[in-house]
Formats: sequence, C-alpha cells, structure tokens
Amino acid sequence: MLPVGFALLLLGSGSSAPPPLAVAAPRLQRGDELVYTGDIVEISERIENRFKKKHLLEVRVFVLEVGADSADCAVMTSVAPQDDAKIAEAVLVVSGSNGAKNRTPPTVHLQLVRVDSRGRVQSLESPGAPPLDLSKATGKPPPSLPLDDVPALELGFVIPLPLEGAKVGATWAIPDTARTPTVWTAAGDAIWNGGRAVELTAVQKSTGWDQPDTTPQGWHRAESILASPEEGYASTVKREIARRAGREVIGRVTVKYELQRTNRSVGKRYAELRNEIEQAAYFTAECGSCRTAADWQARSGKIARHLDDHPAGCSFRPALESLGCRCESAARGTAPAVVSTVAIRPSEPAPLRVGYPAPDFVVADVDRPTGRFRLSANKSKPTVAIFFKPGSATSREALTVAEALHRHFGERVSIVPLAIGEKAPAAAKQREELKLKVPVYDGLDMREAYGVTTFPKFFILESTGDLKWIFEAGIGPETGYLVKQQLEALVK
Repeated sequence: MLPVGFALLLLGSGSSAPPPLAVAAPRLQRGDELVYTGDIVEISERIENRFKKKHLLEVRVFVLEVGADSADCAVMTSVAPQDDAKIAEAVLVVSGSNGAKNRTPPTVHLQLVRVDSRGRVQSLESPGAPPLDLSKATGKPPPSLPLDDVPALELGFVIPLPLEGAKVGATWAIPDTARTPTVWTAAGDAIWNGGRAVELTAVQKSTGWDQPDTTPQGWHRAESILASPEEGYASTVKREIARRAGREVIGRVTVKYELQRTNRSVGKRYAELRNEIEQAAYFTAECGSCRTAADWQARSGKIARHLDDHPAGCSFRPALESLGCRCESAARGTAPAVVSTVAIRPSEPAPLRVGYPAPDFVVADVDRPTGRFRLSANKSKPTVAIFFKPGSATSREALTVAEALHRHFGERVSIVPLAIGEKAPAAAKQREELKLKVPVYDGLDMREAYGVTTFPKFFILESTGDLKWIFEAGIGPETGYLVKQQLEALVK
C-alpha cells in the first residue's frame, strides 16, 4: 500500500486549480445600449502626399431583439474629423476664430446587424417600413475593413469565437471570403476597470507581407482586445493596419476605442429608441432608389418633415440628421450619393472556377477542437472538401462516401467533410453514431467562400490548391464512384 502522503501527491490536493479564463458567447439583452468612444488616426508617408489626420470615434450599439442563438442590433458609427493642432493654432491667429463654425460635421452610419452565439456578424437589409419585422430581414456579409481609409462601420467589438471557446492559451483562425484568414489568440489574463479580462490578439496579413523583396506591396492588420469573460464582447479595441511599398511602410490607420457605459432601456424609452432606429434604417434603404437631384431633394424633404414632427431626439437621432444632410448635399451635387454600408466591399472574392486556385481555409475538428486542417499546409496531395448538413436526409450518405474514400486512399488524399449546420456538436454526434474514422470539421465559416447553397456538395482540389472538379447533383450510388474516378487520375 502506498503511503498516504505519496498517494495524495499522486492524486493532487483536494482543491483543483481554477479553469483558465475564457470569453463566453456575447451576452446581449433586449434594450441593451453599449457606448464606445475613441479615435482614429490616418498617417500617409508617401512623398507626394504626406499627411496625418485625426478623427473622434463613437460607436453606439442598441439591442433590438434577442433570439435563441442570435441578437439583432443597431450599430451607429460616428466619425468626426479633428483639425491638426498646428492648423487650429494658425486659424486662431489669422482669423481670431477657433474655426468651429467651419468644422466638418461628423459622418454617421447606421447599420442593422445580427450577431450569433459564436460572434459571427451579418448586416441586415431593412425589411420595409416601420414597424420592422426583423425575422424577415435578409443577412449579408458585413463590409471588409478598408485598408487605407476610415471604417464607415465599426464592428471590432464583436469577437469571433472558436468551437471550444476562447480560453486563455487557445489559438484559432477565422476565414475571410475576400482576404487571408485572421489568426486569433487568447493571449492571457488582464485587468480592465477593476475586473478580470481576457487579452486577445488578432493578426491578418497579405500573402507575401514578410517577403518585401519578392512581393513589392502588402498590408498587415494587428488587433489587441480586452474582453470581459462573462459579457463576451470587447471592453477595449486597438487596431493598426499598415501598408507597405517595398520595404517602406507608406501608411497606417490606427483605431482605438473603449467601452464607456452600458444602459438598458425598457418600456417607453425602448420604444422611442427603436422607432428612431427603424426610421433611420428605412430612410437609408429608400435612398437606394434615388437617381436624380429631384429624388434626393424629395428624400431630404421627407427626412426634414419627420424630424420636425418628432422634435424630441434620442441618442440615435444623429443617424437621421446626418442622412438628411447627405441627401441635401447629393441633391446639390456637392457630395457623393448616400450608399448603404452593406454594399461597401472593397475586394469581393473571385467566383470559384475549375482550373483556378480555391480559397484557403483553416477548420477545426468537431471532436477535437484543438485539431486543425489548413488547406495551404496540405498541398502535397489532393483534397476532397465535402460540405454536408448534420442531421439532414442526405448527411448519412455523404459521410458514408467520405469514410469510403478515406479508407480507400488513406494518406494519399485529404478527405475533409465540412459540417455547415449551426451546431457543431450535431456533427460530432453523427460521426460517433456512424463509427467513422475520417475526421469531421466545422465548415460553417467556409459556406460563403465556396458558394454552398445546396448540400451535399463535393469539391476536388489538386495538390497545387487549384479547383479540379465540383459535384453538386445530389447524392446517389454513383457519387462515390465518380469522385473516386477523379481522384485516381490525380493520384497517378
């Protein structure tokens, strides 16, 4: 028998170490209002166009509705240009005025968004005239961050979470349909406002950023975020996007903001805020049909009448006022027409075509969240990406084909079943029920990049990463045979 002391040493003491901190799913309730303030600094080092511009930033978030797995919110981003200190001093000397009357008014954008339990965001189109039925609102990918300009819509307070949760020490990658993946890390514990927080970092960079001699241009994005483990959204956000030409950095855009306060509105106050937001969203959507100066003038008049009829403003009133000013400017031809931020997407991905490179991706194993498959790291052999929906009528057949291919080709081919259901545990459960040897991965984030609107859908990629073949004609006895034929030609 082991001595008691030695046995206790083997088993550990009675008190176990506390689990590592982790960022939970976004905790949002109907009527919550989050207010962030900070600044944006633009710097250009181009010889022909050197400048430094500063803007004050306010991001205001209001939760309209909360469902089982998502929350519908309004996000108002306000950017106010600030005069350079030296220029402001010169204005004061020359004119005796601080220039406040001539200061450029802030640019304000309002966008409806849907945030799911894993921190994925979709921009929502206004479903019609108020009162809005958000259950009928259609979602689109939010705009990509501009690389050389001020963001019109700021969503950096939402943290995309991995399957296993953002535990301290975890690293995960989030695919981007237009750019390279973003690599996130839960770097460690921190303190914010007297409470414990998790420090997260995110890095995204263009291909070849680290090889300036072979890739003459590039960009690099780095973020640092502090987040409350319980609330699941950012308390502070710091981001820098740098651009280079050759070895020289030619420009930077730095964004910093911090959570100032949170409020919760109920009853009459909630109704007032929601009505103001719905009116602004509706008028913005209506501006999409304006083509002539007369159209813009009519829209401007309609907004002005609404503001006159509802003089008691609320915290989202600037969205309507700014929209009215932009309509007036568009009518005079002195400013660009109003464009919904949903449409601003600087670099849309090229459509998938046979013979061209397929989008790179990093996906997590549904059984082992620390397990990863990265397409670009497996280009020494062909890959079969099989998109399926767990629990659907065709999921069993799709997984059976995946298992048969895995057993037949072994290590010569990467077989990658990708679950596109909302819940990864359902895929893990089905894999266990079928007693599969082939790993199954969470493919929810890859659905858009690969244009998957029906399932199952098979993609065969050559060892170079180029797309070789697509099969989307349902599934039947011939499916496995056809895929096997294509792969055998590649393996030879």
